[in-house]
Amino acid sequence: MEDAFLDVRVQRTMRKITHALVELLKEKSLAEISVKEIIIKARISRGTFYLHYKDKNDLIQKLKDNYLHHFFPKIHAAFDGQRVDFFLEALNFLKDEGELIALLLSTNGSLEVQNDIRKVLQQYGRKYLVKQLKGESLTPLEEHYFVIYYSNAAFSVMQEWINRGQKETPEEMMKILDAIVPREFFQ
Repeated sequence: MEDAFLDVRVQRTMRKITHALVELLKEKSLAEISVKEIIIKARISRGTFYLHYKDKNDLIQKLKDNYLHHFFPKIHAAFDGQRVDFFLEALNFLKDEGELIALLLSTNGSLEVQNDIRKVLQQYGRKYLVKQLKGESLTPLEEHYFVIYYSNAAFSVMQEWINRGQKETPEEMMKILDAIVPREFFQ
């Protein structure tokens, strides 16, 4: 019984820390946020924070890993479907479950998280986009820059949507992406 209670307490503490970080990220950039501000906002002790995390960077890394662990399997499954499914899955995640990741992807967020997402987009680009270039023969260097170009374009559109406060619904953004992303990439 004691272990179950402890697990519930740990989960509650993690939620409080995450919620505090989300609220602070809505007010200022990650670089401006201190551990002290997080613990005050979360209403926990310094010792409680350091029981779970080494520092703010460790917190961000663990939160990022947890969110991406849930996010990318959904995206991978959607990649195998229709392009609309892919766009909607990613946008709905960022709008609903992924508020923290969305804030970390904003220009006020974490450069490390942004670079990690770019790398993942590049991996998917190499795996899915390049094979769609039927009849095109690109040199390895051209292929590299092709993937960089499209992965950064996708990231920039997503970041702009987040920076603008996700004013458009995921369905509206899906229509925009459907109109601007070449159809050949999802056939």
